[in-house]
Amino acid sequence: MGWYRYMPILPLVLTNGAEGIGTGWSTSIPNYNPRDLVSNMKRLLNGEEPVEMQPWYRGFNGSIMEVPSKTAGKSYTLNGVVSQVGAYITNWLQPLLVHDREEVQL
Repeated sequence: MGWYRYMPILPLVLTNGAEGIGTGWSTSIPNYNPRDLVSNMKRLLNGEEPVEMQPWYRGFNGSIMEVPSKTAGKSYTLNGVVSQVGAYITNWLQPLLVHDREEVQL
């Protein structure tokens, strides 16, 4: 006998994020902190308004700033941490899935 249904407690699309494109539509959902998700779910179950959440990436120490959006949704700029020692770049820290979108400016 096996599992017939998988019913996650947390909305995994908000925990893990999602990015993709379909026929004429695209989506980009950032990761959110599971603790923030649990707090907001408890608020909703108690009939309270949810608190706005910011994107979150485990171990990321850079900055995440909300910027004006070209569409109705929200947009964010994520700035990683880069150190230069002589001719070498060290401590390159960027969140997952954004490494191919930003160029490094030293």
